[in-house]
Amino acid sequence: MGIEDDNIKYFRDKVEWYDNNPKNKKVQEAVSKAFEDYHSWIGVNWITPEERLAESREVRLLDYACGTGIVTRRLGPHITHAIGIDITPEMVDAFNKKVSDAGIPLSNISAVTGNLLRDPVEPVELMQDKYFNFDIACIGLGFHHFEDPADAAKKLATRLKPGGVLLLIDLLSDDGTAFNDHDAVKSIQKHGFTESDMQKIYDNAGLSRFSFKVMDEKMVLEGKNGQNVSRTLFFARGEKLTG
Repeated sequence: MGIEDDNIKYFRDKVEWYDNNPKNKKVQEAVSKAFEDYHSWIGVNWITPEERLAESREVRLLDYACGTGIVTRRLGPHITHAIGIDITPEMVDAFNKKVSDAGIPLSNISAVTGNLLRDPVEPVELMQDKYFNFDIACIGLGFHHFEDPADAAKKLATRLKPGGVLLLIDLLSDDGTAFNDHDAVKSIQKHGFTESDMQKIYDNAGLSRFSFKVMDEKMVLEGKNGQNVSRTLFFARGEKLTG
């Protein structure tokens, strides 16, 4: 079984846990606050209420490894359109149900099952124009599950419009021993990243104006045998060159 299969196997049974586990909900709340605190730093020309009413322009989000749509919901007030992509069909179904239940047109915000990291991408429809030229592409706590994070960043950078931002939220590096017996261990490829790691990844992807922020509050995650594991999260961002 490959890395992709391990990820699908793990996450297909985690839909309810994703949004309802108490520890996970606290992480989501902290990340939501950080989104607001880092609003200007992220560097996207967000939509204003006046522009939204006038429908004068679009601000488009690619929510990759989207899960149930946590990133999309947090950035919703600041964008006009979002496309979520995830390799796990159950997560995509949950994403779209939440959008539908909220009364949001699926033409504005929706998710599809797919993999942008394969060569060629699957399904081939992901090569259509609507899956390119995003103002921002974001991965929220999924980067450490990717088999080749550097290649993933490079591929996602191609989906940005000139000046678009790649935003990654993930774990600071540690030795990973707390997750040795965790049922997610087969799907975890790297136990976090340093600022230097991320700088190299962004440089390799051809992204400029790299910046890195570490969240002040440590998060409590579930480790092996359900034990509490304290981890620190970071935000990293960089821009696609305009020239």
